[in-house]
Amino acid sequence: MVDRAMSEPHAQVLSWLIPLAIAFTLIVVALVYLRGWLALRSAFPNLIVIWRLATFMSGLVIVWIGVASPLATLDHQLLTIHMLKHLLLMTVAAPLILAGAPVLTLVCALPKLFIKSYPPLASLPARWLGNCLRHPALCWLTGTAAVIAWHIPGAFQLAMRSQRIHILADLSFLVAGLLFWWPIVQSSPSTRRSPRWSMALYLFLATLPCDILSAFLVFCNRLVYPYYVSTPQWFSLQPLEDQECAGALMWVWVTFAYLIPAVAITVRMLSPSNTQLQSPIRGMANEVAGRSPSYKGTGSTRSRLLYAVSSSVICKGDNKRWQPNYSFIVGSIAVGGISNLYVPAKDRNGAGLVFQNALIRLGQGPLGGVLREFIVRRLRPHMHHTPPQQAQAKPEQN
Repeated sequence: MVDRAMSEPHAQVLSWLIPLAIAFTLIVVALVYLRGWLALRSAFPNLIVIWRLATFMSGLVIVWIGVASPLATLDHQLLTIHMLKHLLLMTVAAPLILAGAPVLTLVCALPKLFIKSYPPLASLPARWLGNCLRHPALCWLTGTAAVIAWHIPGAFQLAMRSQRIHILADLSFLVAGLLFWWPIVQSSPSTRRSPRWSMALYLFLATLPCDILSAFLVFCNRLVYPYYVSTPQWFSLQPLEDQECAGALMWVWVTFAYLIPAVAITVRMLSPSNTQLQSPIRGMANEVAGRSPSYKGTGSTRSRLLYAVSSSVICKGDNKRWQPNYSFIVGSIAVGGISNLYVPAKDRNGAGLVFQNALIRLGQGPLGGVLREFIVRRLRPHMHHTPPQQAQAKPEQN
């Protein structure tokens, strides 16, 4: 009893001392970065622009929100808050920090005597380590391993019961997020390389482990983390309901967090300003835009809207005839069958649930058609649809 009485004041001191220390560390990092940014700005005004300063500072604020704010203390009461905190660290704070070109800027903030005596970026070991850390395979494995490892029930329970392990888990999520986004975010202001097609695949593959984990949390129908049984209930959420909310949050968040940059990379690869991509890829893009059953691109707004809404069920094929959109219809049924596997066996009703999920996906088709017809067209203004008759009538130029 005496030991327990002594440990309670000690835990209360740590509860406010650790967030204070984290906030102080983030402020020091921000000041050091600001010093390096001002030094670079005065020497090379066009090298590092002001938005990099804004993104880096925003990333530090997100880190503070995730690990040292009052919101972070609620992760011991709600798994949803715990999941939100890790998502902020890995998918928001990490890319924002990298977008601020932190390596170059922080190095420029060091004393000149130290840089001349111990050049941190010019040494061969530093370059070798940087090349290894930037390898996409290592970065992908690190990000995936952090997500899977810390959500294993044993590791999760240990982190929730030990303050030190909990801090280690938060730190590993941030470091894993930095490594994961390093191949994607062009953090160096002097680098103007075009994003590679493999990065879109890189992001797509990264969604799969997260989708599996989130689907398991939503559909397993049992409490995976018993730690939350003894915690106070917030917002009248039962522990199992809280777990389902956390899984759904992860599912939706990760999908959009990885889908948006994947689309941005694809659009940039197809843009005419990318001089490395010549006629083969660009011609393929124009062919897709002109002949895709889900993309019309001409006519009045009303006709385009009607086409976009109905294209998931009926469309024009390459033969210019109206026909059912077999690929989307059959694909929706296949997706409904696969999603049925995540439902507990006692709740499955065979074909009924399969077709129910298929109808849900078919219902999402019109929304996707509208986005492709109106939004993608704005992102790709150079990709105009030319009807085949006009293309044939246009005379050749000598």
